[in-house]
Amino acid sequence: PCGDGAIDAMPQVSTENMPPALCFDDNGEGYRKPVGGSISLSKINGMGGLSKYYYLNVMGEVGHELTAILEGEDGYHKSWTAYGSIWSDKIHQQDGSSSRKKVRDFLQVQDMLTGEVAYFEWPCRGAKKHRSGTGQEVSFPPQCPQKHVGLGYAKDQCFGLASDCALCIDGNGYCKPTGGSISVSKVDGVAGLKDYYYLNVMGEVGHPLKVIMESDDGYHRSWSQFGSLWTDKVHQPGAQGRGKGAVDHVQVQDQTTGEIAFFKFPCEAESPNPFTTGKAHAASPSPSAPAHSAPAPPPPSGEMVEGKIDAPAGPPGAPGAPGVAGVAAIKIIPGPPGPPGPPGPTGASSEKIVVGPPGAPGVPGLTGDQVQKYYHAANAGHAAHSDCHWGYEG
Repeated sequence: PCGDGAIDAMPQVSTENMPPALCFDDNGEGYRKPVGGSISLSKINGMGGLSKYYYLNVMGEVGHELTAILEGEDGYHKSWTAYGSIWSDKIHQQDGSSSRKKVRDFLQVQDMLTGEVAYFEWPCRGAKKHRSGTGQEVSFPPQCPQKHVGLGYAKDQCFGLASDCALCIDGNGYCKPTGGSISVSKVDGVAGLKDYYYLNVMGEVGHPLKVIMESDDGYHRSWSQFGSLWTDKVHQPGAQGRGKGAVDHVQVQDQTTGEIAFFKFPCEAESPNPFTTGKAHAASPSPSAPAHSAPAPPPPSGEMVEGKIDAPAGPPGAPGAPGVAGVAAIKIIPGPPGPPGPPGPTGASSEKIVVGPPGAPGVPGLTGDQVQKYYHAANAGHAAHSDCHWGYEG
């Protein structure tokens, strides 16, 4: 079907028509951000049942409208618009592991307020190169000649000059440059923390230390502290989404004296250890052999000589088969509901008086009382015994 996420019958993009872009080597994942820009991109490959897909997270200025357009060389296309940041939905892998063929995908992101544009692509057009966390090509110091304490096979402690090359550590270990004040200890996590490792950096007491870790897969961390520091969890190569075979490089600088030391792990092109590979260790000849010494071992020609010795151990067996890969599912669920909105404005108050009809007439009043009054002429004679003009009886 046509539409978002489909492969339409439309003019397909080609590498020749695309501008320079930050990229991910070997279709990997990680973080890219143009120097001086505000737009960044994180790419995450699905795992387990979602291994046929990948996801993108685009970040920009807070509140700015962002538009992201994805186009593949095969005509596959998707687009998103949001404010401040974008989380994509499932995108089909373009490395041949999904229904799509092995092609290259291009992404254009634009800040619609400022007009800033950033370009990304995967896989890279050129050969694989070491890149920083922003996708820029970088070069790391070469590995120092491996020197270890004891007989040279105690790989957990190394030394040497580390000002223009990097001392290396395999697994757990401790390294300190000759004549320097900076040292690094590496501790691998175990059990539930096996996907991480930790670094302990030591320097002069009270001196500010700056530690920068950069990997050739783009993974990067940094720390600052006085005198010494313990890092937090650092992801192991091949775990938690990091690419297998990645090499981590660490630069430590004493910002008071300016001293710099370089470290890397794991080591590359390491010489085999005869004590673990079963090969004979060449010992220096004895100046004088005792009269009754043990018989010599069989000569290289295969000729047998008389004498009884304990049978030597055979060579080590072949390594076991790798374990079954675990599945780390990435579940993408909607965020929690937002807080309730503010209350609405208060409604307008009013008063209305409704007058009913007049009541029924009242009952008639009671009959009034009767009062008797007497009247006489004004010139009537007066009573002899009184001056009163009125007389009453009864």
